[in-house]
Amino acid sequence: GSTEPKRRQAFFDEVRECRRRVRTSWDKTDVAAVLREVDEFSLFEHRALLAATQRRLASRGLSMRQAFHAFNSSRTGMMNSSELYSALRWLGIQPDVALVHATIKRLDADSDGLVTCDEFVAGFAAGDPTADTSALATFVPGQQELVIPLQRIPELYKAATDSGAASRRPVVSLSSSELAQFAATLRPCVATQAVWPTTAGAQAEAGAARLSFVEPSVSGARGSSANSLMVPVGHYASAERQGGGGRAAQSTTKIIELRCMRGSGGTAKLQAALDQVMPPPARYQMVWTTSGAEPFTVWAAIPPTQDFVAIGMVVTATGSSQRPPTELIRCVPKKWTRRTPAPELVHDRNEGSVWRSAHGLLHASKGRHPPQVYELIREEFGLSEFGL
Repeated sequence: GSTEPKRRQAFFDEVRECRRRVRTSWDKTDVAAVLREVDEFSLFEHRALLAATQRRLASRGLSMRQAFHAFNSSRTGMMNSSELYSALRWLGIQPDVALVHATIKRLDADSDGLVTCDEFVAGFAAGDPTADTSALATFVPGQQELVIPLQRIPELYKAATDSGAASRRPVVSLSSSELAQFAATLRPCVATQAVWPTTAGAQAEAGAARLSFVEPSVSGARGSSANSLMVPVGHYASAERQGGGGRAAQSTTKIIELRCMRGSGGTAKLQAALDQVMPPPARYQMVWTTSGAEPFTVWAAIPPTQDFVAIGMVVTATGSSQRPPTELIRCVPKKWTRRTPAPELVHDRNEGSVWRSAHGLLHASKGRHPPQVYELIREEFGLSEFGL
């Protein structure tokens, strides 16, 4: 019955209580799969799917990592249910939606409904010591141009976001006529502060590009007043070469100014308009992290609802265990944007790459493909024009 796994888990814990040793949670042990499953048939089905996928990837000359980046058509470094479903069908496997969702849940370490490259490789290579988990450097000509037709199925990450972010949904406190008093304009970002400095390793090789990340300094930015606010929508990346061959990032970096067009609307109304039309994200998803003495982690913002998107990413000068605060970035209405590949490569390594959007905003990809990003369709918007 449906309670059988719970009884199994309770029995396992009771047996371990007889032993005098430090106990770890059962779900972090090798027997977790046995204690979690209702019966053995779902395990058989999962292992059959892994074996079929491994065989088909090997026959096409794709390593696990190459496959992930080919299947991740959104180029976000995070595979969703639709991408996995489409990839399996492209391989000639005919899974049902329930099996795809079950597979995502098995591979997804942080239960956010999305699978990273490392999770995909670890999951699909499980049980096969001969599985090819080599990095992207082994691509042969033509493999990076693989196009997997996307077939949409319900997403788990939307359910995960909605279940944990109900309190973060935008508060609708202003009417359309009140929102008509406000406009959002894309402006040059004239004040920034360092987030992650150039590492010693980046300077070791003569002529090597030196990577750095900065964030907008909103408190000191011109334009912030009782009638306006400078709204952070992401961090910025630059890579200057030794000897001054780098590009001045400040000339291309953008920030959004939210202002009242009818004199002083008051700071309370300005803040209400900001929270209603440009809310903070519900949470963050890790895109790429590095290790070493000076690690950095790039994070993608997960919007509070499907009506909003993030047009930039943020960086923390820490490992992936410390998520950034949600107030670090604001989302924008999806209707203000279009989807396009990031146009400018800033820095790349075998394990990931850093890009800039047309607004100068940071984006990253777990691999060398340009990520798909959202960009504003024009430079100024009235807050009420889309009926928000």
